[in-house]
Amino acid sequence: MLKQILLFLSVSCLSFGLAAQTLECNSTNASAPGNWDNNYPTGDGFGAWNLSSSGSSAGQFVFESTSNGDGDTNSDGDIDTNNRSFGMFANSGGVSNAVLPFAIPMMMNSTFSLKMDNGGIDVGGTVGFGLQNSSGENLAEFYFRNGEADYKTNDAAGEQGTGLNFTDEGLMLTYTLTSATTYTLNIMLLDGSGTLTYNGTLNNPAGGQTISQVRLFNANAGFDGERNLYFNTFEICHEPIVSCMVTNITAGAQTACNSADNTYTQEVTVFYQNAPTSATAMLDVNDQQFTPTGSPQTVTLTGLDSDAQSVDVTASFTEGPTCELTVTDLFTAPAACPPCVMQSITAGAQTDCQFLTNTYTQEITVTYINPPSTGFLDINGNLFAITSSPQTVILGGLDSDGQVVDVTATFTDDACPLTETALFTAPTGCLAESNCNGDDASSPSYQDGWQTGDGDALVFQPWIFGIGNPDPSQGGFFRATSTENGDGDTNADGDIDDGGTALGMYANSGNGVEAVRPFTNPLEPGQILTFDFDNGWVDGEQVGWTLLGVGSEELLSFGFEAGDATYAINDGNGLQSTAIPFSDEGFVISLIL
Repeated sequence: MLKQILLFLSVSCLSFGLAAQTLECNSTNASAPGNWDNNYPTGDGFGAWNLSSSGSSAGQFVFESTSNGDGDTNSDGDIDTNNRSFGMFANSGGVSNAVLPFAIPMMMNSTFSLKMDNGGIDVGGTVGFGLQNSSGENLAEFYFRNGEADYKTNDAAGEQGTGLNFTDEGLMLTYTLTSATTYTLNIMLLDGSGTLTYNGTLNNPAGGQTISQVRLFNANAGFDGERNLYFNTFEICHEPIVSCMVTNITAGAQTACNSADNTYTQEVTVFYQNAPTSATAMLDVNDQQFTPTGSPQTVTLTGLDSDAQSVDVTASFTEGPTCELTVTDLFTAPAACPPCVMQSITAGAQTDCQFLTNTYTQEITVTYINPPSTGFLDINGNLFAITSSPQTVILGGLDSDGQVVDVTATFTDDACPLTETALFTAPTGCLAESNCNGDDASSPSYQDGWQTGDGDALVFQPWIFGIGNPDPSQGGFFRATSTENGDGDTNADGDIDDGGTALGMYANSGNGVEAVRPFTNPLEPGQILTFDFDNGWVDGEQVGWTLLGVGSEELLSFGFEAGDATYAINDGNGLQSTAIPFSDEGFVISLIL
């Protein structure tokens, strides 16, 4: 049998016009002792095995290929070497895989051959192999699927029938790469029942068309030894390389256009052999030079112009024998993204100091070109939707302190900042903070939660809690962030939190809760009462606040009742709508007597 195989290979090489060029071949088979695992010897022409399985009923082993199907009916040993072949089993939906890398990828006139021996195949099962690129993408496949009449190939032309009927005596298949993208496949059924020569074109996936490995697979062929799949006698042959040769160039990862300089970077992998050995020799890729590290070598081209054009890539070496390869249209550059420029910032109208908050607002106009298509306009940390230049925005809630203000404008998704120092002057303050006193949820008195008797402000007495039903599942008091109520903190301003926390109340199942904070002294004319208020959804009755008189009579109340469209206020003029719609983002309440 060995003489027959060698004769077949020799004739196949001659039939493709290679007699004038001797091929250098390396082979491997299952004759070495031991089990089939990732450390099983492969020889010089191949890398290490990579075995894997999906499902609990799939795997790999070494055994006699004559044990599958109906046995070795023609007594030729099927595909065994010394009664051993590489076996794969898969059932119950499992898949057995084995990947054998090539030490040198296939190039023009390279050949790769193997023997395959399938047994029976259950419903839903498929067995075969695929020639792949280094990314594990199939370039050409050969397989048999349960219930079909013949073996199939699958490549750029799609699935094609071979006309060769099922056999469990084994096949020998030889691929010859006739160009960078085409191949010839010779198939011989080892029982002598048929042969086929097929000319095909490789698939062209993202990882390129360089054949770098073969993947063997048994996808759910079925239970018991009759349905096991076997492979053996792998051989790869190349034309001898007597001088430097760049054999292939593939494109890898590409960055997006960098708007700072309208450039991008591109990974390129160069395959070569017999590189110059001079210590000063460099690998040149489109006039960018790199120290040779070994093939395949991945380099990164930088500073490339983003112009949406296809790019030809040429790789060569700076010294030694001349070897060069150009691949046209290897990749396409991203579209141009000229840098943004913040041209000017000017100050517009300014309001007076607001007495109750000691704040003011300021109009700012920015002029820019080439803004990003995403993100926001950022002015002193305030974010605004990007519209068009010139763009006028209003900065609100600014502190009235009489100081000059610097203004910086940029974009969140494309930094091109501009700062104008001392662009305007804030109005002087209109609220004497030294005359104010109070506390908030971050005060030490509340560090163990909000409880009756808490409070450490001079102008207030401790809190007094009231609750209809003391069952804690139906009502109570707590200390937490106010951003958790309603639909959350949609405008990212922290709602009414101080130090990330606020004082909270909850009530349900018809229960009611109240927290009363007596003043140390009654309010007098000219005094200001300020506090924050933030409600969430209101499903039952109402939420709000009330000012009480000395006798606990209600003087002024504000709240939201379930089912209403707006907040309401109730004072000496009766109950009135405020026309303020529901909000779960909070209020700043300021009252001046």
